[in-house]
Amino acid sequence: LNGYGLKLISKLFLELISPETKAVAGLTLGADPLISGVIVLAAEKGLNLDGLIIRKEIKDYGTKSGLEGPILEKNTIVTVLEDVVTTAGSCLKAINKLRENNYIVKEVISIVDREEGGEDILNKNEIELKSLFNIRDFIY
Repeated sequence: LNGYGLKLISKLFLELISPETKAVAGLTLGADPLISGVIVLAAEKGLNLDGLIIRKEIKDYGTKSGLEGPILEKNTIVTVLEDVVTTAGSCLKAINKLRENNYIVKEVISIVDREEGGEDILNKNEIELKSLFNIRDFIY
């Protein structure tokens, strides 16, 4: 939640996002600033990129939806954003919720891959993991 840091990460994420992607999404609360940063930067560049926030639990009031954001056409390609990937558990929750809503997910973009099996699990689910860093980048 540092403006300068978010701007840098958003710029790098936007460079990694597949051109066919029409929206970015992730689990609340960790992905919320990442989604916001990327869609604002995309708008500044004239790119049409929507954002979806995935609730961990559906509220029993209001819209009772597991997804917050614009309603997109079926088969829209959505990229999942993550701060850290460890075992990919939260990624899979997000991916499954998006697939339940008839969206296509082909990639996850993270700041850090902790290299604890997450990439293999995502690959088994036909998802490519793109990370800015891996844990080895921080070990001296």
